[in-house]
Amino acid sequence: MIEFVADCSTVLSWFFEDEESRPANSCLDLLADGRAYAPAILTLEVANVLQAAEIRGRVSRVQALLLITRLNQLPITIDSETTTLSSIETLLSVAKDYQLSAYDAAYLELALRKLMPLATCDRKLSEAARQAGITLLG
Repeated sequence: MIEFVADCSTVLSWFFEDEESRPANSCLDLLADGRAYAPAILTLEVANVLQAAEIRGRVSRVQALLLITRLNQLPITIDSETTTLSSIETLLSVAKDYQLSAYDAAYLELALRKLMPLATCDRKLSEAARQAGITLLG
């Protein structure tokens, strides 16, 4: 069973046809007998993307709710340790060391802490993961 950290760019590419990518889809295939992990920030990022998509007419409210239902059916474990007050120092260090936003640093920190590969469609996060010695999926 493969376990990996998936960021919002990868997770949402599984649901938006115009953002679909072969590498991201290969990560989705891994969930057939694997598990993805994400920091708790994923839920807020998904909500933000869906809100913006609804405002722009990209999805309806019904489609957004259906996407959430489908997302909840995937084997994704939300890790809350990244969002504890005691982890802010570590998160700030990762963000500074790899010149990332705190949001992107949350995914890299989780991959580093759990020693797991990372699935991301984000170029800057991909480069930071390479620098940190984290295996990239997709």
